[in-house]
Amino acid sequence: MRRRFAAALAVAALGCNSATGLVRIASPADVQLKVGQAAVVDGRLIVRFVGVPSDSRCPLGAMCIWAGDAEVAITVTLDGGAAEADTLHLMPATNSDTTAIYIVSLLDLTPYPSTTEPIAADRYVAQLHVVTYGILTSVEAAPPRR
Repeated sequence: MRRRFAAALAVAALGCNSATGLVRIASPADVQLKVGQAAVVDGRLIVRFVGVPSDSRCPLGAMCIWAGDAEVAITVTLDGGAAEADTLHLMPATNSDTTAIYIVSLLDLTPYPSTTEPIAADRYVAQLHVVTYGILTSVEAAPPRR
């Protein structure tokens, strides 16, 4: 099952276990994850920020024809199942993933590109929002996938 997620999860407000890189939160919540860090939602869903495969956002100080986009790679694991990879985008039409229980959304990605300095891969922070979709009796009752 593919998942699309949109969100911002607040690490500072909720705390982080530095030994495991896990942030524990309850839905609905916003969270900020560094590359390699994961959030455990309601003890059921694990969302891990894997990296940024591409970042074509228009840099500060540059003149661009379009605003650009950034891809954020994540993995999601529900109820101890297999981890599934997905890519979220900053563009609104492709910035979320839905499971039978949760919606995860990408709200923002920092730092913002500049024309003077490339962004090191480990400096990225994804802001995600996770919310419970609802208790469904079957996978067929889940919202349609895009």
